[in-house]
Amino acid sequence: MLLSVVVALTLTPALCGSVLQHVPPHKKGFFGAFNRFYRRTEDKYQRGVIYVLRRAARTMGLYVVLGGGMALMMWKNCRAVSYPLKTRAKSWCSTRCRLGRPLPVQQK
Repeated sequence: MLLSVVVALTLTPALCGSVLQHVPPHKKGFFGAFNRFYRRTEDKYQRGVIYVLRRAARTMGLYVVLGGGMALMMWKNCRAVSYPLKTRAKSWCSTRCRLGRPLPVQQK
């Protein structure tokens, strides 16, 4: 226990001090190029977030239109019976064959 106290009071702060010391950023080479690329990407992301937040109503309207369109397409393409068959936590939907299609083609 005494060793643990000595390590906690002496070595840990020294290690933190050496790890957290200020290092000037790289301006040349691979790491400099990476830092510039990252800074540009971060700035573009921030501008995009600000753009969306300032136009929140338009963005939400776009999401509603896209979601409604996807729901309509799913409703038109999936001829499902109106009752779900529940098995444990999963909800399954029983589908009907389209008129004029033989059963083996439908099962593929």
